Amino acid sequence: MEHATHCFAEGAISLRAVLSANSREIHEVYIAPKRQTRRSRSPEEREIVVELCRARGIRIREVDDSFFEEHAQGTTHGGLMARVGEKRFSDIQTLCETNNPFFAYLCGIEDPYNFAGCLRTLYAAGCDGIFLPERNWMSAGSVILRASAGASEFLPMAPVPDADEFLDLLKRHGILPVCAREKRADSLFDAKLSRPVCLIIGGEKRGIDKTLDAKIERGVVIPYGRNLQKSLSAQAACAVISFEILRNQ
Repeated sequence: MEHATHCFAEGAISLRAVLSANSREIHEVYIAPKRQTRRSRSPEEREIVVELCRARGIRIREVDDSFFEEHAQGTTHGGLMARVGEKRFSDIQTLCETNNPFFAYLCGIEDPYNFAGCLRTLYAAGCDGIFLPERNWMSAGSVILRASAGASEFLPMAPVPDADEFLDLLKRHGILPVCAREKRADSLFDAKLSRPVCLIIGGEKRGIDKTLDAKIERGVVIPYGRNLQKSLSAQAACAVISFEILRNQ
């Protein structure tokens, strides 16, 4: 099966993020006939981004509404989309050489909206980079770009080919791997997490791989205010823990 090698950046926020971060190649920009749109934040917003694209020599094509209906994931594009290439990933070794970092390893999060929400939260909390299991993220690239409000473009990302080697690499660089889990864990509010640290978050259904979990010595659990049968979503847990790391830096 062939993997997608491009996706669409929808709307001015997503496209501006791609332009600012220089995170991927922009193949072509598509605009609706000039008009007011209810979804635009301001009448000039789209035109400013289009002019930035023109200044870089990016091809711009005027298309009709049927193009957006066929290719857009949502309705908030404001008459502006771009076909973009794969995100440029960082080298795992180089990323680990970041000075006094706060990293996150997101594993087992399959829902692209949940994943995008985690990226947006981590970026806001000052995260320096994201580690990911190797997979074809382009299959949901448009959703992630839009739902993360462009945060996916500003966060350096590196694929993790081997979890054991990854943990060894973190330790060699003095980066503490910390796992969000319920057992073998300290209360988050007593843990006093600070940089350099790598927060490891798993998905709600499967959590973190048991083999990987067994090799991570440090774990934290979020204390609840009442008995809750189900865990928080990955996005909610990510927000609580990442801002606690920010508070302790």
